Amino acid sequence: LIESGQAKAADRDEQSITPLHWAAINAQIAACRYLLDQGAEVDALGGDLVVTPMQWAARNSYLI
Repeated sequence: LIESGQAKAADRDEQSITPLHWAAINAQIAACRYLLDQGAEVDALGGDLVVTPMQWAARNSYLI
């Protein structure tokens, strides 16, 4: 979707969650790298907990 222009790495859903949040929540490291290369906001706050993608990764012990 990003490559076709139908979506952007910085898009947000109704809870302000970005694609990078979802990639971090689900330990999708390659997707995280791709989204960051495409301009995703590493410090974007979103979700009920109002946290960054990095905080989700840390919470789930996905940091490498």
